[in-house]
Amino acid sequence: MAPQRPRATLAASCFAHFMHDGCSDLLYILFPVWAQEFSLSFAQVGLLRTAYSGALALFQVPAGFLAERWGEPRVLAAGTFLTAVGFFCIGTAGGFVPLLLFLTIAGFGSGTQSGRTTSPGTWAR
Repeated sequence: MAPQRPRATLAASCFAHFMHDGCSDLLYILFPVWAQEFSLSFAQVGLLRTAYSGALALFQVPAGFLAERWGEPRVLAAGTFLTAVGFFCIGTAGGFVPLLLFLTIAGFGSGTQSGRTTSPGTWAR
């Protein structure tokens, strides 16, 4: 089913993709900062990256099922919100365990983006 406003859908999809990828890329800048600030080992930094990427990868298929049930725009909006909450909470993290938790939450939110922004983008021809 094509949206009634294909250009708006394309713009929203592009914005969501930009935000999710931007947050993901920002991690590479933050890892050395966190390593120094919280005295993290290389293994702990690797586990932080794995938590985010793993949650993102694991949630892509369930996000697809949810999108079929509730619609892609709702799932994408909820996922983008969850990613924002996770990254916002990272600002309050005081150590390794909170960082791990908040990055996992953000990863689950970002898992809604990968497949969800592909199909709305094809509608805006």
